[in-house]
Amino acid sequence: MPIQLIYELADYNHIACLLAPAEMVIRDYYGREDHKEFIECIMSLKGPEKKLETQNELFRIGVKEVFDDTSKFGLFNIVRSENSTVGETLRALEKHFGLEK
Repeated sequence: MPIQLIYELADYNHIACLLAPAEMVIRDYYGREDHKEFIECIMSLKGPEKKLETQNELFRIGVKEVFDDTSKFGLFNIVRSENSTVGETLRALEKHFGLEK
């Protein structure tokens, strides 16, 4: 869903964008079991390395657009890092949505 549409449809305190750096998205995407068929398909094509690099560039472009748009519209976001934990992400979301105990 386009970020601008989210911004137009919902209040700030009803939106949370969970983001990750492009290289993390790329790494984790290919490691997911539910994406295994996608990778197998690409690897069966002629010149799979070039096709993977094209796909990786598309991921980089997409991630940059989402980061730029969340910033442009001032949306609440949490950027995942290598040190992020589910617990701290959950606490940040609870605080943002006013669900703290």
